[in-house]
Amino acid sequence: MEKNENPYLGMAEMMGETAKRNGSKDGGCMTGTVKSTSPLVISCAGMDIDGEALYINAELMKDYKREITLKMPAYAVNGTVQANANTIAKNEAITEKMGLNEGDMVLIIPSTDMQAYYVICKVVAANG
Repeated sequence: MEKNENPYLGMAEMMGETAKRNGSKDGGCMTGTVKSTSPLVISCAGMDIDGEALYINAELMKDYKREITLKMPAYAVNGTVQANANTIAKNEAITEKMGLNEGDMVLIIPSTDMQAYYVICKVVAANG
């Protein structure tokens, strides 16, 4: 079938052009920029998002805490060993410096009705 004989090709091209002009309205991924951290305000698609419309990955919260356990395996040793007595194994919550800063770029997934916005992760340029 020739290009000009396919009735759906023209329709697909028109739909593509319309999508380019109007942008995504179906809740596709977007990027935003952190405008303020306290309170958290993110600028995205020409508007400022904050308050109840904004949901954030817990790991991006300021002072996010994660409990970790490190276990060191025991090794058999033949011979003389000199070592200092130090405690290695600990169970404690540590605070990682995870939070967002003003100017950070984030990946956002809006709800289909564009009333809620989910901040998934911080993104950076691959080359810098």
